[in-house]
Amino acid sequence: MAILAACFAMPSWSQTDPFAERVVEGDLGIQMVVVDGGDFLMGSPDGEPGRSDREGPQQTVSIAAAFALSRTEISVGQFRRFVEATGYVSDIERAGRSEVFDMNAGRMTEKSGVNWRHDFRGREADDELPVIRISWNDAQVFIEWLSSISNRRYRLPSEAEFEYALRAGTATRYWWGNASPDRTVENLPGDRERVGTVRWPVGFRGYSDRHFGPSPVASFEPNPFGLFDMGGNAAEWVDGCYSAISDIPPDGSPSPGGDCSMRVFRGAAWAYPPPLARSAYRNAGGVNYASPLIGFRVASDLTEATAQREE
Repeated sequence: MAILAACFAMPSWSQTDPFAERVVEGDLGIQMVVVDGGDFLMGSPDGEPGRSDREGPQQTVSIAAAFALSRTEISVGQFRRFVEATGYVSDIERAGRSEVFDMNAGRMTEKSGVNWRHDFRGREADDELPVIRISWNDAQVFIEWLSSISNRRYRLPSEAEFEYALRAGTATRYWWGNASPDRTVENLPGDRERVGTVRWPVGFRGYSDRHFGPSPVASFEPNPFGLFDMGGNAAEWVDGCYSAISDIPPDGSPSPGGDCSMRVFRGAAWAYPPPLARSAYRNAGGVNYASPLIGFRVASDLTEATAQREE
């Protein structure tokens, strides 16, 4: 079977798109945004409401080189193409069951036979939704395959790269500010959202994005770096072992130490209450952990390419 090869090329974006010049077209139709390097304070300040000790102490991180980050989370349709090409069986499929949101009970419950092909309620997922119930292991296999069909090496962003891209030059609790959004910016729980009698017990005050559960990728506005869903929709796996903020290399590379049986996920998810949706919030799970709250996106070094593959 022929192995496809594709290079980055500028897409024909409308000139009305303010981020058009920052976008390059990747493989599987994955649009990649060029993120310039720079310095930022990683973690949360001592007085930030909702802060946990694992978010500090803050340290200055210098992202020396520009890198590319996928404009959206990897979608169900993109992950499906990978599975159809490789026959890969995900960790959650091997487990045979996963959590779903029970609309009658208003909480998460376990259900058999649910995997990445299903939405947050356990129904068949639309291709435009972010793929969820993906483990760190699953993301790595997808990335290895994606690199093999392209002329570019893909990877997960490091934790520092992710927070840098999420913050997008801001130092506030969230990339849009310090409080509930005054406009629809992300897929997050709001106290104005309800389905029947079900409503979020803790959500952003006065907020509704009209989605109870994940929304199709890029449904709302991008952050100041032109990236969608960084602070909502699905939390995302990043590269590096779980360690203290102080042990993360100051150049923004993945943490080489700490607990390598645990991997970090960052960003907010569709069901995260406000304290967990902050830009500094971080959590971790085992390499085979999969949840209806977690997906991933891919990164690439702009100066690094793999040799073009042939049959």
